[in-house]
Amino acid sequence: MISKDEVDPYAFSNLQDVDQRLRRSICRHIPTGKWVNIESVGNTETQGSYTFIGTTYLGEIVSGNIRELDYSCPKMGMFSVDDCVYLAERTPVRQYKGGINPQSVKFRFMTGEEGTCGFYHNAAFYDMLDDKYPNITDLISNAMKSPTTRNYAVRRFNWIKINEFKIVTLYFMRDKVISFTNKGVDITPSNVNHCTAEFNRRYLTKEIDLIRSVLQ
Repeated sequence: MISKDEVDPYAFSNLQDVDQRLRRSICRHIPTGKWVNIESVGNTETQGSYTFIGTTYLGEIVSGNIRELDYSCPKMGMFSVDDCVYLAERTPVRQYKGGINPQSVKFRFMTGEEGTCGFYHNAAFYDMLDDKYPNITDLISNAMKSPTTRNYAVRRFNWIKINEFKIVTLYFMRDKVISFTNKGVDITPSNVNHCTAEFNRRYLTKEIDLIRSVLQ
């Protein structure tokens, strides 16, 4: 319940205000936990109460009262699509619209190129929002069978690269943290900031141990 000293985030001025804030934005449907693209909003019989209709990225229709929506912008991070790793970031400009939309989020490929909003239709993007990532052990085991370089996001700000020589490198953003041979031997990455790498190694102890264990 909202106390008298708190601002009710669902106290919109009118239906037009709701439409401008939420339509064509992606919000979390609190009862189901699903991410819904809001397609339309409407009034209810109760003054100041509004409804919505939207769809998930799979095309499932979801509807209800807007108080069932969390339209705050969630934490962003990395996700993998077609063997490439992307970083979703909030734009630094204050936005009137709520939720996730092309104006509030931008995408960067880890080599520096900007992505597009087409990722809104990819399951990996929504897994990132829910902080769901593949098992590192399974990723490396499968990648070792591939003749090409493979890249995978493994945490919000961490990803791994397995190159054609089966060298496994763990990254924090664009910084190399540590590399292993396919026998689990720790090797020093080239072009690495050693102070930053040492700090990140302490932070990523669990991930490093997992990588080492699957290679040994």
